[in-house]
Parts: sequence; structure tokens; C-alpha cells
Amino acid sequence: MENLETLLQRWREQAPQWVTLGKLKTDPSYQPRNHFLAPYKDRTRLVNESEAHIARLADRLALGDLDPMLAAQIEGKLFIVDGHHRLKAYKRVGRSSAAVHVLPMSAELAGMASKLVNCSGVKLAMHAEQSRECAWQTLAVMTHCGQREAPQEFSARAFALQYGTTKDTVCRMLKRLREVNPKEYQPEACDCGTGWPQWRNVKGNATRDRYEDLPIDTRERH
Repeated sequence: MENLETLLQRWREQAPQWVTLGKLKTDPSYQPRNHFLAPYKDRTRLVNESEAHIARLADRLALGDLDPMLAAQIEGKLFIVDGHHRLKAYKRVGRSSAAVHVLPMSAELAGMASKLVNCSGVKLAMHAEQSRECAWQTLAVMTHCGQREAPQEFSARAFALQYGTTKDTVCRMLKRLREVNPKEYQPEACDCGTGWPQWRNVKGNATRDRYEDLPIDTRERH
């Protein structure tokens, strides 16, 4: 599978196309900004921040066009992977078309790309739980749901930086992947794109997990 950073660079180098907004589709599989992933106390704030961001983008359209969106061509249809807020801003001001970088790809690759592009270099920061979910789902695809080791060139530290989390969390995720039985989880507890259980439903207790491999006497002292 092509390196995701290389894919995003190649995608952005495609000449922008002016696409009628009606042809641009959205799907939850390619939008990792699910506010239900965040703690209940943060959800209203995330929704309000999202609405404020759309309003700012709509105001900017009075001065000129926004940066081109990224759309994946999947089985002849165009799905927005990066630009959901921009699409809403264009519709809010009554535009009929927008500039889009288009690249054909599989649904699986589009889902992985959407997670990375929303975690790195974006103007609206992701919630920490959303970023961790992106990292977790990407690792699941990368390792075939824990059945394979991470690629030889994989670096937990570099991966953590890409997805806005920590090296310890990434290492914990890699270990947890091998222990998850997806049959134990209902569909609503899983990612709508990959079908793999969400991190918040499988992560357990970080403090407990940190000491589970230690001898019992050492664990008791801690």
C-alpha cells in the first residue's frame, strides 16, 4: 500500500477541477470528526466550534475562493475526504461549484487518508479522542486487525507525531490490537468505515495495563 503522506502529496499535486457541488458526496466513513467520540462534556463545544469554522469560511468566500478540497473517486463517484467544512461554506453562500483535487482510489485507502489529513496541518484542531481514534483505526488497517506486525519501516514515535498522540499510546494500541475480538462489539461500537471496534470501547484502563506484565509483588508495590 502506498505511503499515506506520499499519497496526499500526489493528490494535492493534481490540477484542481471545477466540480458542481451536487456531484460531491459525503460519507461518515471519510469524516473522522465524529463529536460522539469525545466525552459528553466536550460535544457541544465541538459542534459550536465546527459551526463557527464554517461561518468564518463563508465570510472568506466574499474575498475569494478557498483552498481546493480533496475528493476520492470511488467507483465513479466523488467523495469528499478533506473539505467537509469548506463544502458546507460553499453551499451556505450559494455557490454552485468549487475547486477540487480528484484522485481515483479504493474506499479503504480513502478512509485511511481522511484520518491522516484531518490530524495533520489542519486549521481546526481535532479533539484528542478523535485523533486517537484515527491512529487506532489506521493501525488496525495497517496490521490487518492485529494479525500482522507493523511494517518494518514503521516508527511508533513518528506515527504518534503524525496523529497527534504519544508513542506510549501507539505501543499500547499495537498490543491491544492482538487482543480484540470484534465479534464482542455491536455495530454502533465500531468505526463505520472499517467495521473495527472504536478505541474508546476497547482501550480499558491505561494505568492498570501499564503494570499488567510485571510480577504480582512488583505490581502490588506500585
